[in-house]
Amino acid sequence: MFRNPSQNSTRINFVLRGRPFLSRTSLQRSVKPLPSFLSARQETESGENSGSVVEAAMGRRRKNSPQARILALATSGLLLAASFSPFVDAQERDRAEEQADDAKEIAGAKTRSKPGFLVAPIPVSEPVLGTGLALAGMMFYQPRGAGPHGSHAALLGGATSNGSWTVGGLNSMKLKNDTLRIETLIGYGSFNEKYFGVGGDLNPGIDYNQKKFVFEVEPRFRIKSSNWFAGVEYRFDSTQTTLIDAVPAAERDDGAPTDGTRRVAGLTGVVAFDSRTNLYQAKDGRLFEVYIGTFQPWLGSTDAFNKGKLEYRQFAALTDRLVIGGRGRSEFVDGDDAPFFEQPYLELRGYARGEIRDDVTLWAETEARYDLFWRIGVAAFGGLGWAGETFSELLDDKARVAGGFGLRYALRPGDGLRIGIDMAWSPDNKGLFYLRVGESF
Repeated sequence: MFRNPSQNSTRINFVLRGRPFLSRTSLQRSVKPLPSFLSARQETESGENSGSVVEAAMGRRRKNSPQARILALATSGLLLAASFSPFVDAQERDRAEEQADDAKEIAGAKTRSKPGFLVAPIPVSEPVLGTGLALAGMMFYQPRGAGPHGSHAALLGGATSNGSWTVGGLNSMKLKNDTLRIETLIGYGSFNEKYFGVGGDLNPGIDYNQKKFVFEVEPRFRIKSSNWFAGVEYRFDSTQTTLIDAVPAAERDDGAPTDGTRRVAGLTGVVAFDSRTNLYQAKDGRLFEVYIGTFQPWLGSTDAFNKGKLEYRQFAALTDRLVIGGRGRSEFVDGDDAPFFEQPYLELRGYARGEIRDDVTLWAETEARYDLFWRIGVAAFGGLGWAGETFSELLDDKARVAGGFGLRYALRPGDGLRIGIDMAWSPDNKGLFYLRVGESF
């Protein structure tokens, strides 16, 4: 319902943070944001899975060293930063100084603006969960001395055509002249999903249900007067998995869904650089984030494993109406006992959520957004990515490509909060439909 390890856009996901289900990052993205319903394939290919196909798709056990994961993350960071270098704004330092001056003026004024409210029924559609409706109530507010960026809180509940539903809330608060940012998320939901196997080889997938409770809190502290932040995130979720399709144990490896309840609890260190002037719909600036986390029994986790994520985003306004944006991400999970729903996957529009997953992923996407008239705008996007068992095998796998176009409607033109409708294609999927609140990034 509500994560990737990274943040921004007001997406309404029945999932959170790129992870299956609830996650503050996911919510963060729009309302920093609202959740976007889980991606799930609406149309599945016909046909039955033979035992040999299942075995081929799932019959390997992954063992990877922490050194390989760290090397993957560091190298991916260099690749992502280099790939988006053409977007770099030469005047970014000047913008940072102007933001600091504005923040000082706001803090010195000791003023507090009146809160704004938005309550709206929001249609949602994403590949696996189907089409549905969410009811969202949002409050936009400005604490005294908060700085140039506003704060917001949200309550949301929704359901989709495949029987999934979710309820939750979040609060994104900027304090002390924007030197302290606190993100909090809590949610519960029931989700009917599909497991496509490692690398997407298992189609049309194994149906399963997950009932999930999630709580996340992340304070970030600005480093002096710079655009750098450092913080720590605590996450706890309890997930009960029930298989809908009965799959014999001999045809599943230890990474596939199994019946039972597992807890995921851990601490994640965060380092970030953020020079965006608008956190809801960025038109300039950069966002760079690194997450390194550990999930251990002594923190409340059922299993012991480690995770890491690196994300880079860049935006440039070529004209008053045209904005070009790009993002890239690399993630890894280290530990043979990590739950399957903690495994990273490609979040490219054109693939169902969780369709292409493995222990290491690397993907990038670019998007052009153009304001037509009144509150109406259009977008075109494209991306590619890889998923592999180890970093050394990552680029040996075939590149997954996807792209499409979309329509935008501004709910709050002053904030940049929009509803987005996208149609996306890939070699494996002919036309997937997405409807959400907020930009994808």
